[in-house]
Amino acid sequence: MRLILFICVALIVQICGVRVVFAHPHVWVTARAIVLFNAQGQVAGFRHIWTFDEMYSAFQIQGLGTGDKLPTRAQLAPLAQTNMESLADFGFFTFVKLGGKQLEFASPHDAHLDVGADKLVTLTYDLPLREPVSARPAMTLQVYDPEFFVQFDFAETDPVTLAGAPPGCSSSASKPKPLEADESKKLSEAFFANQSPGSNFGIKLATRVIIACP
Repeated sequence: MRLILFICVALIVQICGVRVVFAHPHVWVTARAIVLFNAQGQVAGFRHIWTFDEMYSAFQIQGLGTGDKLPTRAQLAPLAQTNMESLADFGFFTFVKLGGKQLEFASPHDAHLDVGADKLVTLTYDLPLREPVSARPAMTLQVYDPEFFVQFDFAETDPVTLAGAPPGCSSSASKPKPLEADESKKLSEAFFANQSPGSNFGIKLATRVIIACP
């Protein structure tokens, strides 16, 4: 049965065998990505930096921390681990293509959660490609939930940066086109019926990132 992204605090973990259905979307994420290049100038993977909305952040850190102090990274470590285990079931909601071929990922690492002064929770982790590849002529990156339980929006400022890229490499992010009238109606009906708007609906609202090297 499908589990909702990141529903991994103790209460939800206890009922994880049950399919949970919410209105769409239920969780909002502001995303940033760092494209990681290796010494050979190939794309080796991606560092995801995902900040959750206010309501979901509060839900995650409920009962953690001491007094007025926010939870520390160490206190959030078990939750970060559970998050990563849940994300694996959904392919980390990350879709990378090169020459029309979907690329595969190795195991993620260096995952951690932090709470900012604004009390928003941010998940950071590295997601390596199974095999490093050249970004010539271009590769595409999209982050989305196909069933649109979670809405990912790339940040307005510095949504994608390159780390260790060869000279001449660049990235650009294109926002999706507005939904057609029938698609908006479909989403509204799913909202009020508390059901999925359809398989792979999330791609219609997914930002498309292009990474290119000469």
